[in-house]
Amino acid sequence: MIVYRDYFEQWLQPLAESAGLPLEPLPLQASAEEQAPDGARLLYRVSVPYADRSQRHRDMTGPLTRLVEMEWQLVWCSPDPWTAMEQCRQAIGWLWTEGADKLEGLSAALVHVSDAQWVAEPVHGLEIRVRLRMRDSFARTSPGHIEKVHMTLKEMKE
Repeated sequence: MIVYRDYFEQWLQPLAESAGLPLEPLPLQASAEEQAPDGARLLYRVSVPYADRSQRHRDMTGPLTRLVEMEWQLVWCSPDPWTAMEQCRQAIGWLWTEGADKLEGLSAALVHVSDAQWVAEPVHGLEIRVRLRMRDSFARTSPGHIEKVHMTLKEMKE
């Protein structure tokens, strides 16, 4: 999961830099000073860590490839709500233009950007949720064929 976080940070860093904001992880619980920010900042965290969107199949040989989605929260914190609204508006434009282009280099796709909403927990700010889709693969370590073993009732009780 850390790899996905690194990809996400790498993807969003140009957005934060263009807005002149520090990009920071969103805390699970914020202290009183974090809830009322002194300066503007862009916070992020994963809200849906790993949603498998692959069709189910019975192929039991070779590597396993899954289509997964992750949903991330982005929160613009600013002492001035109008500034947060303008930064959020510019970010939504960036997500659907430059951001979508940059995702191609990370082998991911932008699936959905939610409407902006004011939030108070864990920090006060303007939030959008961004859903990304990517492929994940796993190597099989078990043999392809497992033989059935017939047991008697007496053997099962032991």
